[in-house]
Amino acid sequence: MFAIVSCPGCSKERVVDLSSSTSVCPYCGRKADNALLAVRFSHQDQGIVRDVLQGREDVPLVKDGVPPDPMEALRYAVSHISDPEQKMSATAEGLDRIKGEFTLDDIEHIIPGQGRRFAEAMLESCLIHEVSYGRYRI
Repeated sequence: MFAIVSCPGCSKERVVDLSSSTSVCPYCGRKADNALLAVRFSHQDQGIVRDVLQGREDVPLVKDGVPPDPMEALRYAVSHISDPEQKMSATAEGLDRIKGEFTLDDIEHIIPGQGRRFAEAMLESCLIHEVSYGRYRI
């Protein structure tokens, strides 16, 4: 589990790995016992913790006990993939898991501005197939 904490020495926020017993502040060099630090936010995904620390606002988080919309969580996850083949696979698998049959609009929602191009590439790569007019599956 990773967390955002404030350094007891310089008060700057930083990310720590809570599975470690201690950490060292990269700003002031002060060593701290992680169990004694006040946690502002924690999550098992270090990337999400870093995005929250940097103020990224599109991070899908549990709010008031309600989990994030699965489509928004998939969109966020896919946005962090740089390899086009991995991005296509993650999109196809995620949409198939969430929706079963999905449409070009669903792909466009996950990969804005590139949905048609990715759909054509996924069809060409046999990652997805058209089960009926305009409806796709893995």
